[in-house]
Amino acid sequence: MVLSRRLKAVSRFLRIHRQLVGVVSRRLKAVSRFLRIHRWLVRAHIGRHQPTLDKVRLVISKEKWHANLPDLKDILQAWISEQKTSIEKDGKIIKAVSEQKWKGLQIQDFGGDKGKGVVATMPFTKGDVLCDYHGRIIPASEGKKLLSEQQSGEMGYLFFFKTRGGASLCIDAQTFPCECHPLKDTFGRRMNHSKKKFNVKPVHFQLKFPDGCRDTILFLASKDIQCNDEILWDYGVNKTSFRGEGLDLDWLDE
Repeated sequence: MVLSRRLKAVSRFLRIHRQLVGVVSRRLKAVSRFLRIHRWLVRAHIGRHQPTLDKVRLVISKEKWHANLPDLKDILQAWISEQKTSIEKDGKIIKAVSEQKWKGLQIQDFGGDKGKGVVATMPFTKGDVLCDYHGRIIPASEGKKLLSEQQSGEMGYLFFFKTRGGASLCIDAQTFPCECHPLKDTFGRRMNHSKKKFNVKPVHFQLKFPDGCRDTILFLASKDIQCNDEILWDYGVNKTSFRGEGLDLDWLDE
């Protein structure tokens, strides 16, 4: 009797074990397929141009899988994470920030009330990095003090944002020229505002400089940009300062 009960218990254990092995096996297959698709996407889309959902569907359909299919949104999210990491370690971008030498942009005086702005001198593709919002990084409290000292209607060139850790900071491009580039009029502070016709968006990165990480706001193309197009972005809540903390600064593709 005792032996019979033990044999039944062993039998149940083995049945459950086989079921668990089956579940693990299916999950491993799904993970393997996910990684396979993700590697393909990275190879096929070297650079910063995110593949579309239709492109991912096409790749999966060619594999002729009928079960354990990778989730499309998971694949794109993994691609986005890798894209952001790639930008943060990109030596060319870090050098461009350090030297304030950005290709394909030009400051243009439109005259009248509009004044100066920035135009493209070459095409950009959606997702390309155009330039940074350059200036000294100060605590948000110091930025608000500068804001309070502005004359009514004066453009402040202050970009308020929060870091990934939640710290409130401000990029002060009001102090012009900046201490690190006294002979340059930087592009970021000259871009004009448009709530409906913007073609770039600010994104927060932590660039990996040789002396450590630095919080940086980069402008990425939100659509394809043609030569001679004016570069525009949505300033956010208040045109006297740039309320970055109210924007989605983790944006990469929406």
